[in-house]
Amino acid sequence: MEILQIVVVILILCCLIKPLGTYMYAIYAGAPMKGNRFFEKVEHGIYRLAGLKERPAMSWKRYAASLLLLNGILIVFGFLVVFMQGLWANPHGLRGLDPTLAFNTVISFMTNTNLQHYSGETALTNMTQMVFITMMMFTSAATGLSVAIAFIRGITSKGTTLGNFYEDFTRSITRLLLPFCVYFDACLGGSCGSSNAC
Repeated sequence: MEILQIVVVILILCCLIKPLGTYMYAIYAGAPMKGNRFFEKVEHGIYRLAGLKERPAMSWKRYAASLLLLNGILIVFGFLVVFMQGLWANPHGLRGLDPTLAFNTVISFMTNTNLQHYSGETALTNMTQMVFITMMMFTSAATGLSVAIAFIRGITSKGTTLGNFYEDFTRSITRLLLPFCVYFDACLGGSCGSSNAC
């Protein structure tokens, strides 16, 4: 049975390589694609809010520094949310996590290991799960995708520039992760109905 599962996973991956790879190439190369106008409007709004009017290509040092800066901010934000969750939107009267547990939780999500030493809804409020955990599931995956793309660019361009981290990070969320979540939620949630859109 285990061999059959492995074979099925490999077959699914083989079927996805061409369409998903082509789509991801278009995302990170800035190639023309369907929905460009919509995505560009959303992304420009994000860049404007973040104060990123100019987004020049970065050397590996600047790319790494930008990655560390953004992830450092997310770690501090996540820690404060988890540690101080008892102060806001807390109808069940849950307390904030112990500082060491809060730090462990934040780091585990930031590194995409999701090591959980807390008891789900009995330890974290609904608001904390929405604001922190859901956000970290997207941002940690986007960070990993950005690093992978930068690595590929470094190999193919002989390391001159790696692109712009903030663009890669934003595009990973807006053009890949969020659309896939919406699509699969619609399909797996049964809202596709009889339209066979999925």
